[in-house]
Amino acid sequence: VAARGGVGMAAENIGELTDTEAIDSETLAAIESLALGDDLEALGVTSLRARRLGPAGLSVELRLQVPFHLSVSAAQQAATRAKLRVLSGSASPSPSEEERLRIAEVSIALDAERPEYGNEGGREYSGDLVVGGRVNPSLHQLMRPSHEIVADVRAAIVAGGCAAAPAASSAASAA
Repeated sequence: VAARGGVGMAAENIGELTDTEAIDSETLAAIESLALGDDLEALGVTSLRARRLGPAGLSVELRLQVPFHLSVSAAQQAATRAKLRVLSGSASPSPSEEERLRIAEVSIALDAERPEYGNEGGREYSGDLVVGGRVNPSLHQLMRPSHEIVADVRAAIVAGGCAAAPAASSAASAA
């Protein structure tokens, strides 16, 4: 009897250590829901993986999709908010121990992608991209090299404001 109990415990612990115990789909769905919350800058989860860390809880790795127009700082803030929501383990402000997921660590990578147009996930997106005064700019206008952007900013500062930036921008684009 003691040997059978020992073998059972050993098999269970080996399963945890070798990552063979799958995380159920309900738990994964709850983690995804926590990551997204009601944050408008969290568009979706493109990849999600969770592993057990023994009694400590789960280790979660996910890729969070954010709008492509966000600055790096704003995207990192969206990732930090998502991480804090997942680490809390519950959407409830004061969850009971039974309601709370045990999350030990969260790693979030960002995907800055253009969202699908239409009513994806209850969020509306228009088909037009507006950057500055341009509607649906070309790839070169949208993804200009940093030296062109720096030149535009310096020209705007010298000119005394942002009103001169479009003229400097078209001069830099022509070069």
